[in-house]
Amino acid sequence: MQEILLFDDQQNNGVVSPGDTILVQTYLKNIGNVEITNLVLRQHASNYTTLVPNSLYIFFDLDLRNEVHSQSVSESENLALKFPIPIGDLVPNQTVDIAFQLSIPELLPKDVSTIILQGEIWADNMSLTLTQDPTSSSAESPVELPIDQTGRILHQVFLPLVNR
Repeated sequence: MQEILLFDDQQNNGVVSPGDTILVQTYLKNIGNVEITNLVLRQHASNYTTLVPNSLYIFFDLDLRNEVHSQSVSESENLALKFPIPIGDLVPNQTVDIAFQLSIPELLPKDVSTIILQGEIWADNMSLTLTQDPTSSSAESPVELPIDQTGRILHQVFLPLVNR
């Protein structure tokens, strides 16, 4: 399951808008009776997001892993965020939560109304699985995050009038 939360609301409008930061949380649980080995999450995100440095945390059974996972992502990779996040092994009934922040640039093309996020999960002894939007009844559906650009439109329309 993958969930998106508004983390830093720059416009204080309660909706995701250009300039905001979102928190991406992925929850995984080993519901089988065999240990999953070398689990990896590869996150796919829109070209209009940037990984916030040092914002990636991995929790096993709600305990923070000893280290903050520092993921270096080159500028070209960050344009279409697909970095692999090595998780490790997951014993039966164990959960892992992966959390990181993405920033949305203040200047988005005016036709961008949605950011799509989806993760791929795989392991040595598990077939590829896609993350699912918890609000969707469809299995393996991506999270479609609406972007409110109303403030940008108002800024473009009214700011020139104020400056006259």
